[in-house]
Amino acid sequence: MEPDLSLEGKVVIVTGAAGAVGGEIARTFAAHGATLVVVDSLEAEGAETAKELGGGTLFLACDVGDPDAVCSMVEAAAEKHGRLDILVNASAVGLAIPDEPPGAASYPDEFFSRAVAIAVNGSFYCAKYAAQRMMARGAGCIVTVVKGEGAADLGGGVGQATGAAGAIRLTEAMALDLGLRGLRVNAITAGGRATPVDIAHAALFLASEMAARVNGATLAVGA
Repeated sequence: MEPDLSLEGKVVIVTGAAGAVGGEIARTFAAHGATLVVVDSLEAEGAETAKELGGGTLFLACDVGDPDAVCSMVEAAAEKHGRLDILVNASAVGLAIPDEPPGAASYPDEFFSRAVAIAVNGSFYCAKYAAQRMMARGAGCIVTVVKGEGAADLGGGVGQATGAAGAIRLTEAMALDLGLRGLRVNAITAGGRATPVDIAHAALFLASEMAARVNGATLAVGA
């Protein structure tokens, strides 16, 4: 049988699900049969996303920059459904940045710290604890979505560029390690012309059996 885009029977965590991109990814995955656990630090908006999706979708409030909170979130998701197949890190793509990001010499410390904490630290924490559950079954898929195109893209200022570049390198490093354990780890960079639907379709491809032999790749969408 030819591989397809079905996610029937797969348990999926989507972080940043209250945002436009994370929400669209959750809707797309649900439409392809996935059982969803949607995650965000914005409780009201995240709960609304879960309500919209229906079908037993679970919402868990979590700040992905907090490793203890991430560990508890992943455990709750896996315990609820008895397994975890796919993680989509989409928190960084919805991160607020200054409307007109200043130059490096005047870039706000708080924006820089938050951008790196979510895109790099948060992606690592989520992938780490999700991988622990996935390795027990010898299979799993992790997809991380970031804004821009890494260090070469300063559209969101140095904070966003640093966070995106770090997340891409993290993806490559984890792919090398976890690939030996049956897991796949890939990334998506969302360029200025990418719509939430474009990004959701790219994430669906990477999470599906159609990308069963894709590991350590970064897909540039809307570059």
